[in-house]
Amino acid sequence: MPDSSANASLMTLLDASLQQAAWYQGGYFNHLPMALHALAELGASEQRLQVWFDHYASRLQPVAAIEPAPDFDPMAHLGEADTLPACRAFFLKAVEEGDALAVARTYWPRLARGPAAAAFHGLIQLAHALQVGHPGQVAHGLAALTASNCDLGTPGLSAQADSVVQRLVALRQWRLLLASQPLSDWIIGRIQWAVNLPGFAAAACMPEGLTLADLTAACAQLYWQHRNLTALHMVTACHAYRQITNHLGDGDLGALWLALAAAFVAVDEDFDPVPPQLPATLPDWAQLRAKACESDNEHVIKLTHCCWREFEHYGWPLHQAIAARVNGLLVAA
Repeated sequence: MPDSSANASLMTLLDASLQQAAWYQGGYFNHLPMALHALAELGASEQRLQVWFDHYASRLQPVAAIEPAPDFDPMAHLGEADTLPACRAFFLKAVEEGDALAVARTYWPRLARGPAAAAFHGLIQLAHALQVGHPGQVAHGLAALTASNCDLGTPGLSAQADSVVQRLVALRQWRLLLASQPLSDWIIGRIQWAVNLPGFAAAACMPEGLTLADLTAACAQLYWQHRNLTALHMVTACHAYRQITNHLGDGDLGALWLALAAAFVAVDEDFDPVPPQLPATLPDWAQLRAKACESDNEHVIKLTHCCWREFEHYGWPLHQAIAARVNGLLVAA
């Protein structure tokens, strides 16, 4: 956990990061505020936070500042990427005039129907913002989740008592279809392609009694098998969803299931339903947190933070093993 000086530095750097655009280099999402929060919680010093800010911010562009339009309704522009500046202006004004948590609670039920926004980055950004309690970052998270909102529809309910793992295995034929097609290099493009496949919605019906824990375990197992960037974001999306619902109340678990099922197809890898055999001894969390704080890779930092928090909640060794491997402390696995 951050000490008082590191926490004060974190809030200052989060203020500064509000001046950075959400996207850079033609389609990469800005991870700066998310990684800063993760680093601070992992125990990074005030000096390390500043160094990491300078390292990452050098690749970013300044945000376009605009005045909020008096009649602008962000819910009328869901999924319209070019309205991101207007959405940012709207939500920044809303959190300045009221309570950021109340603002987020007002819009979360509708935004929860599109959790794959910006390849889950909108969800993840909002979760980090809520955890750190930074109103401006909450506004930016809500804006990203709005302008990139990706409502994939409502899944049916499985008539069989299938587990999440069984349902994912059953989607293998759509993975094979994906492998034969020229597809987008971007995660969200592949997710949307999978959902639009004829018959996919029926095949991706939601398991009866689905829980977030079921999804979390399956995504962690998938990532353990395949060190795939899409699978990594599935792991961090589950953690983000848990954090958001802790702060804002229930979302739409069916929408999250459908987005993750489509992302699973987009991973384009076989999935072994058998739980993995893990090493008997793993590095402790103090060592893992310290190692992640040394990293210049935003995904290593965020994944370690996610796995640490998920381990605290669920107590599953798989999250500890993932953190050990991504930090190079489990090379043989």
